[in-house]
Amino acid sequence: MRSTGFTITEEQLTYISEAMADLFPRSVLRKGIAHLQNGAVLSCVSKDGQLCVGSVLGRKTTYSVSLNADFITLSECECAKGFSCEHTAALCFYLLQQFGIEPESWLQWYDEGAPKSSPVLSVPSPTPADEQWPQFFHSSYRSVTIDTAYSFEQFIQRAEKEHEQRTAGFSRNLKLIAKLHLYLYLLQRGEQAIASPSTGLYRQIYGQGYQQSVLELMHRLMDTVSQMDIARAQKENGAQLQAFIPILRELAFQNAKPHIHWGFVYRYFWWSLLYTGAWKEEEQQYLLQSLQNGPARSKAAALTAIRSALAHFEIMGGQDASAKQMLQEANDEPIYAFLLPYLHSFRERGQWDRLRLWLGWLLPSMDDAEQEDVYSYFSFWNELREPCGTVEEELKAMRSLLPRSFYLYSELLIEQKRFREFVDILLTLGLTPADVEAELLAQVERSDPSLLLPLYHQAVTQCIRQKQREAYRLAVRYLLRLRSMYMLLGQMKQWQLFMTQFSARFGKLRALMEELRKGKLIS
Repeated sequence: MRSTGFTITEEQLTYISEAMADLFPRSVLRKGIAHLQNGAVLSCVSKDGQLCVGSVLGRKTTYSVSLNADFITLSECECAKGFSCEHTAALCFYLLQQFGIEPESWLQWYDEGAPKSSPVLSVPSPTPADEQWPQFFHSSYRSVTIDTAYSFEQFIQRAEKEHEQRTAGFSRNLKLIAKLHLYLYLLQRGEQAIASPSTGLYRQIYGQGYQQSVLELMHRLMDTVSQMDIARAQKENGAQLQAFIPILRELAFQNAKPHIHWGFVYRYFWWSLLYTGAWKEEEQQYLLQSLQNGPARSKAAALTAIRSALAHFEIMGGQDASAKQMLQEANDEPIYAFLLPYLHSFRERGQWDRLRLWLGWLLPSMDDAEQEDVYSYFSFWNELREPCGTVEEELKAMRSLLPRSFYLYSELLIEQKRFREFVDILLTLGLTPADVEAELLAQVERSDPSLLLPLYHQAVTQCIRQKQREAYRLAVRYLLRLRSMYMLLGQMKQWQLFMTQFSARFGKLRALMEELRKGKLIS
């Protein structure tokens, strides 16, 4: 379908076509075509997404026709015959013609018994270059209103269902290529909905719905790619694949910061579908030229996206040093999120040295990373332990990200039986036994109970500084634990000396003394 100025849907157009076949005699349809071919349709405008109002020249006068696109029997014409007249038929044919359906083709379909495959559902040919698909979707769905996350999800389901029907006879790869075009279009509609001022309040309250739908579309897009025979598509459907390139450029290299991560979409297509031979080289040349010629015309967002794209090609080509330079210049790019797919790839391919070097390079940027990214980052270090023996490097990286890496650091120290270092970090961070998993403390105690003595002494002091009875009660529990450990170590003399000095130092704190007596620590 070609673009028109009418705000009616494909479903309405199909309904009009089928209603004409059911309600209009053939003789009336023939007269309607004759009126159209003679230029009798003087005007036609759509109103409210339901009515199309036009003027049709009759034998002696001009008639006003109001065509109802939802209920054709409610249509009206000023002539004496009512809605099923040649003037209404002429307006219907005019409308069909604006959407690429020629009257004679429609009449042939009608003469064949009006089979279910209405000519209104004709689609662009999938065999040349598929650049027609974006225009087709825009023409078919531009009148669809998206004002809530629910309406967006309903629209996605409708578009997918209709697309399955219209591509039923396509070859497997062409069908999947067409579906990729559909998902790119739907992602753009999602971005428009997110950015729309009319959904601003809704977005603040329920905006997660749009984001969830967009994320699901991303997953469907990637799943569609995974179903393709990529080698065969590159060989047999090169023109269709290359049609994505200008679309991806337009989406990824916008001057404004997008609401959808089009840079990821761009890189994913080049990673999975387009990374071959001359296409890759031509794209790199395009990016370099855009970067060299860009500053006078492009804003920071576009330049960042171009540098990130160049970094992608450098990594794919094994040129990690050049990629790092590009990423340093693309200072608005979330570095860890950008590199995550490549880190996974290095791990899956057993490229341990590359993974190790990239993790080391990433470390300074992790200070500003999300907490979940910190955990993800160290999961890659974990993978390196066995093949590369990188425990010391991993511990060093964890120390640099304390306290955010505390739990991971603690677990690794315990796993490596480095109990003294574990207690030292607890003391340094001012933590108490209540802040640490009991099982970790139990492992230290089983190895060497004396290592925990400073931790409990520090915890007692912290409690007393609060000068609150509840804190004093906690201090008593810590003191009882200390007594047990001194007893286990056979150091009761040291314990008794400590308690004598303790009582003398804090004897004026009446509430504390009361709690000590309740705990039978003093008489």
